[in-house]
Amino acid sequence: MTAHTSTTAYREHVIDGKAGSQRNRVLKALRFFGPRSRAGIVALFEDHGLLAAHPEIDGPPIPLASVCGRVNAMLESGLLRVAKEDIDERTGHRVQYLEAVRPEPKQKSFDGFMP
Repeated sequence: MTAHTSTTAYREHVIDGKAGSQRNRVLKALRFFGPRSRAGIVALFEDHGLLAAHPEIDGPPIPLASVCGRVNAMLESGLLRVAKEDIDERTGHRVQYLEAVRPEPKQKSFDGFMP
């Protein structure tokens, strides 16, 4: 069961807009830099030299726990997908490499349009 303080903190995080801002930054970073693991996303936001040329992505570092929360929400909503799973050389654990999904327009069909 989730603690009341955790639920309250999450709601405040969403209300103040920080969750949406982090989500947008993660999504833009994945679109620009390509598939990354969750730890790789955190590393991107810690490298200010790399992000200095991208003011729409640059900003304060995002902690791993926050990246995981934003990524899980975007996986559920279909904004991200798992591109591949591989072994992380640094940790030796299996990690997911995530990529941004570009929304595709639905093709209209004329099937059943005329009798």
